Amino acid sequence: MKNLFYILVAGLLLLNTSCDDYLDSGASSSKSDEELYSDPNLTEGAVMGIYNLMTENRSYRNRMICYMGVNTDIETHSNSKDAAGKTDRTALATYQQTSSMTDGFNDSNSSDPWSRMYAIVEQANLVIKGIQDFGNPTKENQMGTLLAEALTLRAMVYNDLIKYWGDVPARFEPVSADNVYMKKSDRNSIYNRILDDLKTAEEFLPYSKTQYSNTQRVSTTFIKGLRARIALMAAGYQMKVSEDYQTINTHYRVDAARRTELYTIARDECKDIIAQDPRTLGNYEDVFKRICERNFASGSEIIFQMPFSSSRGEYVSYLGLRREYEKLSGDKYSSITVKGEISVVPSFFYDFQTGDTRRDVTAAPYKWVDDVQTLTSVNKFYLAKFRAEWMKDNFLSSNDDGIAHCVLRYADILLMAAEAINELESAPTAEAIGYLEAIRKRAFSDNEAHMNYCGDYTTKEGFLNAIVNERAFEFCGENIRKWDLMRWGALKSKMDEAKANLRDLREQSGAYSGVPADVYYKLNADNQTLEIWGLNRGEDTPRNTDEDKAEGWKKKSWLTATDSSTGKLLLDEDAYVNKALYQCEDPDERQLLPIMDVVISNSQGALSNYGYLSAY
Repeated sequence: MKNLFYILVAGLLLLNTSCDDYLDSGASSSKSDEELYSDPNLTEGAVMGIYNLMTENRSYRNRMICYMGVNTDIETHSNSKDAAGKTDRTALATYQQTSSMTDGFNDSNSSDPWSRMYAIVEQANLVIKGIQDFGNPTKENQMGTLLAEALTLRAMVYNDLIKYWGDVPARFEPVSADNVYMKKSDRNSIYNRILDDLKTAEEFLPYSKTQYSNTQRVSTTFIKGLRARIALMAAGYQMKVSEDYQTINTHYRVDAARRTELYTIARDECKDIIAQDPRTLGNYEDVFKRICERNFASGSEIIFQMPFSSSRGEYVSYLGLRREYEKLSGDKYSSITVKGEISVVPSFFYDFQTGDTRRDVTAAPYKWVDDVQTLTSVNKFYLAKFRAEWMKDNFLSSNDDGIAHCVLRYADILLMAAEAINELESAPTAEAIGYLEAIRKRAFSDNEAHMNYCGDYTTKEGFLNAIVNERAFEFCGENIRKWDLMRWGALKSKMDEAKANLRDLREQSGAYSGVPADVYYKLNADNQTLEIWGLNRGEDTPRNTDEDKAEGWKKKSWLTATDSSTGKLLLDEDAYVNKALYQCEDPDERQLLPIMDVVISNSQGALSNYGYLSAY
């Protein structure tokens, strides 16, 4: 086992990684456990091995971030309604998952998402045990810092395993003959363990200690923020299945006393961050420009990012604002097509209040075609937070852009604090309202007019609804919303609400009665970007005078647009509304992914699926 570990470490250090500055550890397969974990430099190399495994194909690099966190009430996979373009990956988006899915999910070489995540866990387990046995970790030394990192990364991965699969094997020791094949453990016991582990990590990495200078290494702020996020997940609704796999409970929660404990953890951790590491909420667009520029300097709103190198990661290429390009030799975009696989639900675009600066950063009614913005259709509001034009570095391949996934930012800390306080006090306090209003003030220039937008800050339920809405506006497309809806017990209800909103939008009724049916557009003087009229309420005056036409204005049907191949409305009841968000009877009963057949086959009978998930 020792030799296997050292070979693994040495191999990891040869792989591409964003932690290039930290990987020159000199770790060698010839060194003993005691030698490796008595030398902080060698131990740091082993810790970098944990980070490095996150960048692997079918791990956080693509499948988990790009496919396993949609669809919701506000975002949808662009091809989810299109049978011709559907793969097993896109089927995930409409809750049609099966244990026999291919396309990287059933892999005999153990490169499926489940196996990738447990490989990260195993590397973390090896490091944690090595440091505890031989490293003499303390608050004052580097070994303590490295132990805190390893504990935190393991906790993050276990939280994600639970999000995707519910009850999973609880492997907190390195693989041995005694624990190779493990059955599932109740997720609440895992929650308890990783919350305790994160508390230990906090003790080894206090705020008084100099923090890393970049957002790709674990900091105390991230430890506390992750602990708050996990506590809220553990306190929320969960999908549970009976021991015989026949009865589904989508509204299971731990007992009231434990919920109070968990909300207290979330409140205290967030308030501690706010007190000890307050951040400024700057320009909203700048947050995502910073991500696309691969600016990892600490101290901004961004607290932690997944460590992708310039040659790894497929964030912009899959999730970014669509870019179709002629691929001119030597050009920045010469080797790529940005797929734009995530769309913003059209009605959600119109749910943003007038003046909310987040709307046009979040959703774009256009794509790029050969360096020119081209108006799309009402059902193709592309996610616009990640844009090739904001990148400083060139794509190194057709897919890899090196853009790091932002795991946690300060805005989330404020909203988690507000939610936890509201729950514990059974009413919104001035403190909780202030945290939410800080998010609103950043979103609007005329701040005061938009503070009480939901109209009810007097009741627990009303304020929670405000938080539910605000988190949608703030985090659309950031791999957060699905898990929020699940822990609120609101996945199906909010998606059904979105379907009703789409119907109202199509009919220009209800909240969407002021949305114009047509839009007008023209190229700006730069001959690249578009000026668009008719997307906003009140912009219903036609731009079709002779003078308008002379200025280049063109008309496009919007709410009444039809599919040229079928003649149906693009917001047709069957063709879009009933298919784009989910295509099963009840997405609440399909919250969890099935364990893949290849994983079950290799488990020697230790693992099985919930019966209702084995086939669709």
